[in-house]
Amino acid sequence: MDIFKKLFSVNKMKQHYIGTWEVDLTNKEMLDGLLETLVITKECAQNQFCYTLLEYDENGLLENASTYADGKLDTNKRMGLEHARGLLQYRDAPVHRVYQFAEKENGFHQFGGEVPKELTMPNDYFVAPILYLGYINSQDPIFSWLRHPLHIVCPLHMNFDAIYMDYSNPLAPRFLNYNELDPEDCPFDGFTADSDIVYHPIRFNLEPYSDYGTSLGRAGAPKWTQRPATPRCPKSGKFMRFVFQSHFTGVNAMRNNVIPESEDYRQYYDELFIDGYLYLFFEPETNVACYIAQYG
Repeated sequence: MDIFKKLFSVNKMKQHYIGTWEVDLTNKEMLDGLLETLVITKECAQNQFCYTLLEYDENGLLENASTYADGKLDTNKRMGLEHARGLLQYRDAPVHRVYQFAEKENGFHQFGGEVPKELTMPNDYFVAPILYLGYINSQDPIFSWLRHPLHIVCPLHMNFDAIYMDYSNPLAPRFLNYNELDPEDCPFDGFTADSDIVYHPIRFNLEPYSDYGTSLGRAGAPKWTQRPATPRCPKSGKFMRFVFQSHFTGVNAMRNNVIPESEDYRQYYDELFIDGYLYLFFEPETNVACYIAQYG
């Protein structure tokens, strides 16, 4: 009977696979964000370089937390387990599948391309131009929660941590936190009022994650370059849903009139390039997007 009870208890234990090793069990805001956006399937967790496993006892209280890197237990990682064991209560969290972008001639989605005629670009001033980077198509069942195509609009060459944009009119996005940004803070040279960069269109679909290093981007759950930074919607206060991240490898300019003072900068204009990743989040109830840049 004791053996049966033990086996039954083990089967009833619950788990969270979190797709990062940057977990601080004492930081409620971070942990809440991770549980909303970065809980992934066991299969997806074991198919990427690192993840964290949270295990709860039969009463739903945290019993153990372990981080894994390259399939091996990391015994040196400290997450504050001693302060959370027996206190942190299990709660249901959305479980995400991880996808990578695969170039397809007639794919749902697109990076690059001319600004669509029906799209009104923001007219806010930045030293570097506001770029049209493509769109995510809500007709893809994986992105049906978006409700409408999401046009990717961003001053990618500017220094910023997070940009919030209002898509109440999906064809006329506007900045929500422009006053918090520095429109002169640009690490690159050569831009003028007439600067124009347009990228060759590349169509793509989503497929199950296998090797993100060879893909255009990632969807389903983010892989943070630095510490997790799940944004909250400035209108609703809710955590925003992850759309994608990318470093845009292989997306080249088809029109570019920027002449840099230093040739070292030319690659940043001749191709869609970021030293790190651009992350895009969206809140479908308020139609607010958040662009986050993490470098390194």
